[in-house]
Amino acid sequence: TGFSGGAGSAPITLSGDTATLSGTGVTFPSGHIIQVLQTVKTSDSNTQSTSLIDLPGMSVDITPKKSTSKILVNVNMWAATSYYVFHAALFRDSTELGSADAASNRSTNFLNSTQDDPSAAANGQMMCIVGTLLDSPTIPSTPIAITYKVKYSARPDGATSSYSYVNRSEPDRDNTTYDARATSTITVMEVAQ
Repeated sequence: TGFSGGAGSAPITLSGDTATLSGTGVTFPSGHIIQVLQTVKTSDSNTQSTSLIDLPGMSVDITPKKSTSKILVNVNMWAATSYYVFHAALFRDSTELGSADAASNRSTNFLNSTQDDPSAAANGQMMCIVGTLLDSPTIPSTPIAITYKVKYSARPDGATSSYSYVNRSEPDRDNTTYDARATSTITVMEVAQ
């Protein structure tokens, strides 16, 4: 208890059941999780925007400890739409991540989803959209904060003035049986290389 590493070794401080490592001499084995951060979105959101906009409450900042690290990003999001499709994308700062290969006019966003029937949405159906991506950002020798965030939109063609919803159903009826509210999360993990 209270032991600190000596000269020439990585500084280690022990206090009870806690070991604190600091300094440039600390080496983590490949695959080791260095830190985990999460944002939990408990509020609901909706949009009629036909282009991607920031989804409030779905961003997380991480400052890597090592310039060689990768970042594992996990998104769990409850969503609904008033007309078939829900568009969403994952960004690192201003760079979109995880897009599919270009295919003519088709949308390629990482977190897109389709609700099979507008009547299902009208009856309170929600979709659980899950995406996991191992990102390899360029991290300077003195690491700075990186922001991972979700952007979302309604249909890009604006058909039927559709809406996209997060953490709520389309009808959002106020009763104890139907149309529950939900919680969405974005989690980042720094992975040693």
